[in-house]
Amino acid sequence: VWDLRFEAPPSDSSSSWRTPKGRFVLPGAYRVRLRAGSIEHNADLEVAADPAVEVPMRDRRRREATLATQAQLLAATYHADRATEAALEQTAVLLASLEETAADADLRRTAEASAERAERLRVALKGEARGLAQQETTLPLADLTLRLYMTTESWSGLPSPEQVRLTGVAHRDLSALLPDLQDFLSAALPALRASADSEGVTWPAEELPQALPENLI
Repeated sequence: VWDLRFEAPPSDSSSSWRTPKGRFVLPGAYRVRLRAGSIEHNADLEVAADPAVEVPMRDRRRREATLATQAQLLAATYHADRATEAALEQTAVLLASLEETAADADLRRTAEASAERAERLRVALKGEARGLAQQETTLPLADLTLRLYMTTESWSGLPSPEQVRLTGVAHRDLSALLPDLQDFLSAALPALRASADSEGVTWPAEELPQALPENLI
């Protein structure tokens, strides 16, 4: 059974109203493939537009292009958030263990700088915890990308000019953040772990946070 949707963007949410669905495919011709062991079946399938939804094909394509970008941004914030949270947890545990030992001062300073860098990245993605009573003026990237996708996907018409503008803002900000995070994951953290190993300090996890997948956006 195919629900005529793309695969949903990844999400850790346990709430149905904050869990994104896959966007519907455009009307048109598709090829369905079914594999069972070494046997493969193929068939043509025509997806027709709902006659009750009067949206020109040109507008459908413009909406799809915006949604595809938003889905990509949402997946990027998901992977970035998981990596950042893992880095925060590991650097926090490392700092706690260094406080209990007579660790090298340079190692301690490097660990503190790494923890601060991980926190800055987390704030850029998730914002600062200032309480529910604070009025929201600027959404952090994780919330912005989720709300953009959810609101655009739930409406059959064209995205509003503001949705299009904010999609561009999110793309710009994530394009600036991801290289910094990738450098942190692939260079700074491995170097910190190597320094800890040389001082005989056990790293608090078997594996470092995973590097980001290629071509996220």
